Amino acid sequence: MLQAWIDAITGPRVMLPEGGCKAVLQAWIDAITDPKVMLSGGLVSVVLFVLGLLLGNLRCEKRIGAVGGGDAAGRNIDKSQTVNNYGVSQDRFEELNAELAVIEAALATFFRIMGEAQVPHHFDLDAKLREVAGRHKDLLAHLNALSSDDPEVIVLKTAAKDAIERGDYAAADANLEQARDLDLDLANIVAWKEMAQRLAEAIHARRLSAAESEAERGQIAATRLNHAAGAEHYRAAADLLPENEQALRAEYLNTAGVFLLDLARNSEAEPLFEQALALREELHGPDHPDVAIGLNNLAQLIKATNRLTEAEPLMRRALEIDEAALGPDHPSVARDLNNLARLLHDTSRPTEAEYLMRRALEIDEAALGPDHPNVARDLNNLAQILHDTDRLAEAEPLMRRALEIDEAALGPDHRNVARDLNSLARLFRDTKRLAEAEPLLERAVAILDESLGADHPRSRTVAHNLAALRSELAAE
Repeated sequence: MLQAWIDAITGPRVMLPEGGCKAVLQAWIDAITDPKVMLSGGLVSVVLFVLGLLLGNLRCEKRIGAVGGGDAAGRNIDKSQTVNNYGVSQDRFEELNAELAVIEAALATFFRIMGEAQVPHHFDLDAKLREVAGRHKDLLAHLNALSSDDPEVIVLKTAAKDAIERGDYAAADANLEQARDLDLDLANIVAWKEMAQRLAEAIHARRLSAAESEAERGQIAATRLNHAAGAEHYRAAADLLPENEQALRAEYLNTAGVFLLDLARNSEAEPLFEQALALREELHGPDHPDVAIGLNNLAQLIKATNRLTEAEPLMRRALEIDEAALGPDHPSVARDLNNLARLLHDTSRPTEAEYLMRRALEIDEAALGPDHPNVARDLNNLAQILHDTDRLAEAEPLMRRALEIDEAALGPDHRNVARDLNSLARLFRDTKRLAEAEPLLERAVAILDESLGADHPRSRTVAHNLAALRSELAAE
């Protein structure tokens, strides 16, 4: 069947009997919409392209030009013989011509029609002529009332009208037959286009559903803490999406990037974040909150690769977008403030960092409540700034509160709990409470090894902290 389709679109224009074109295209519809059929993105494009060529190449009926000549046109009518068969004089013929208001050729055709129909001479000749003339005029009136939006059909119907006026009914019939076939041909083309639209809609729906299923597989993998598999599922889901689902494609690419960043596979995550950001800017413009999300994620990756001067303008732009679009007290603004404050802290600007972090904490407590994990994040990050500016007594209660919130909200084995444990252990170590710090770091190492794997950079960092602490304990 595939070879037949290829032959149909690559050969000369194809002439099919009525119904043949529709049958070929219906075969395409049935094949593509079969539940057992799954097409790749490239093959879908090929199918739609081929269908377009079919619409251009298939023809259901052969079209010819308007017909002229026939009963009365294109030849000389022996009027005297036709009329004299009924014993009508020339003078009476001319009177009838005037009374019936038809052209001479048409009247001659009326007589010929009666002769061919073998109308007896003793019939009421005048009444029979008036019957034929009446039908003749009705035909003309009907044709004058007919309309069409197709120029070829108009030409054919005009030719039919002209032929009737001169009594050339054979030519009129042939022209009207062509007009009928042409309208049926055009009706089939409309039907094919509707089929093509249904085909495109069916392909779109199936590919969208397939992509959504693949993305759900990514969520399942992430729930099982297999972020590597989750990233692959989301990348595959983005590839499965129809071309016009760009917003969802950006979301899937961004999610895959987040999983890869979490695994410290930064070189793989960066192009995904860049693609997602470009799509969102194209879809929504430069000042949309979704663009701010893309900027933040890309900035976090760039910061993780120690390109702090590149990351800062992205973070500041994200903050400006969210403040303008969402208002100054939105949790997304708190997220932006938090990210920027951490970068400022890492670049030795603690005063500005502390101001932004306190503002983020205030926003999240007001918007989300005092026991939300985002509040724990803000408390931990603010405590880090206080710790590094030698305000350890202020930092400790914030760290303890962050740990309590995360354990209650996320469970004792969550990675955020490991973060809180590591921060508090660091403070204990700096305040010479090494024995208290050790069990915290041991617990943090166990959590991270289980959730991220022992080879993850975060796991290795906390394991290094534990090893250094144990060296200090052994030296005491």
